[in-house]
Amino acid sequence: LDKLQYVADAIKVIQQRLQGSIPLIGFAGAPFTVLSYLVEGGSSRDFKRTKLLLHNEPELAHIILQKIADVTVNYLNMQLAAGVNALQLFDSWALALAWDDYQVFSHRYNAYIFSKLQRNGVPVISFCKGSSVFAPLMAAAGPDVVSVDWNADLRQVKDNLPSGVAVQGNLDPFVLYADKKVIKEKILHLFERMRGQDGFIFNLGHGIMPDIPFDNVKYAIEVVREFSY
Repeated sequence: LDKLQYVADAIKVIQQRLQGSIPLIGFAGAPFTVLSYLVEGGSSRDFKRTKLLLHNEPELAHIILQKIADVTVNYLNMQLAAGVNALQLFDSWALALAWDDYQVFSHRYNAYIFSKLQRNGVPVISFCKGSSVFAPLMAAAGPDVVSVDWNADLRQVKDNLPSGVAVQGNLDPFVLYADKKVIKEKILHLFERMRGQDGFIFNLGHGIMPDIPFDNVKYAIEVVREFSY
């Protein structure tokens, strides 16, 4: 963890400059997603090697996943101590898993991480690609917010979550390549879909691509900030 001290140092410097003007979100990859990068050597279309490890050598997989989970707890608690305003755990490749495998190889370790965080009132967000399928388990793991990918009906996900668990999402990031008229229409449609819902945070349904025009991103933020029911 000493090798990651620069992250804590950066958080402190950024918070000094922000002076509370913008919330700073810390993050980490979830154990299954980190495991898949270790096994595959990068992203993958089918996660064949990772799945073979899970099925043929489950004991080894669990040993590695637990080690990743323990390191992740320490890493996120370091970010909390440094002063982040929220945390998000990303399980970007969870969609590769069947329901039973998600329970055994992903949900179990995400829940472990959430249970070990020294939150002190700092909200914790859980994201997984495949949230339209796994949202009930995501909520059961113990986050304050379930972040939803763009494939899901956000209102339907919210309706099926326990009270007190917020949702975040879920604009398709590729919309930000489109004309501004389209960007505004898509954002307003999402707001209308979530009308009357408490615990809704607008966000993208996955990461933002580096070549999306900055002006489009700025415009989307302006549309969100100017909106009111």
